[in-house]
Amino acid sequence: MAEATNAPPQSADAQAANRMAKVHQSTLLAIAPIVQHACLAENQAFMLCKAQGKHPSECLREGRDVTKCGYDVLQKAEGCKDALFKFSQCLEYKNMDYTRCKKERAAFEAAFAKLK
Repeated sequence: MAEATNAPPQSADAQAANRMAKVHQSTLLAIAPIVQHACLAENQAFMLCKAQGKHPSECLREGRDVTKCGYDVLQKAEGCKDALFKFSQCLEYKNMDYTRCKKERAAFEAAFAKLK
C-alpha cells in the first residue's frame, strides 16, 4: 500500500520540470537541435529578460515558458521513440559526438518531421 504524503500538489509547470530533470543526457542532446528551432521565441524572450538586468525572479514566467516548450518537444518526440532511442544510444556510445551519429540523427529527424 502506498504511503500518503502531506506534500502539496505540484503545478503543471513543476511537474513538467521534474519530468525533464529525469530525462537522460543523451536524450536531451538528441532533441536539442529540434528544441533550438521549436523554442526559439521562448528562449529569446528569456534571454532578453535576463539581459535587461532584471532580478531573476522577474524572469520566472519566461523560464517556465522555455521549460514547457522543451517538454512539449520531448513529449512529441515520444511519437518516434524508436528512432529517438537509437539516436540517443548512438550519442551515448559515441561520446556525445553528433558527427559520429549522422545516420541515426537523420532517421530521427525524418521520423520527427512526419509527426507534424
